[in-house]
Amino acid sequence: MSKLRDVPIDAAKAIINNDRNKEYGDPAENMKDIAQMMSVILRPALKEDAEIRPEQVAMCMIAVKLSRMTTSPKKLDSWTDIAGYVGVGYEAMKINEAMDIVDELIADSDKTAEVNDGVEHS
Repeated sequence: MSKLRDVPIDAAKAIINNDRNKEYGDPAENMKDIAQMMSVILRPALKEDAEIRPEQVAMCMIAVKLSRMTTSPKKLDSWTDIAGYVGVGYEAMKINEAMDIVDELIADSDKTAEVNDGVEHS
């Protein structure tokens, strides 16, 4: 038997696991795009070379929903959206974590290739 606490979570799962990609694109990619836009918009307020990460976008969206809930705490939509942003934000963080590792490996490989370019091989 489902519990009342499952209502917003189940609703969020139905939303984020359905085919919303057709309408909005891949959630992790969308969070990455928003992060790049936010980094440009907030550049004057950010430390030099700082960038907003996709999971921080999800955190900001949760903050927006929480702020709205101070005046409308009974809207199921807000509770559902928060649960959805938790799931999508976590996924975006894990995907970007993996991409960071790939980028580091590529950078290390490029450095090794540069070093080996000047070495005679037998």
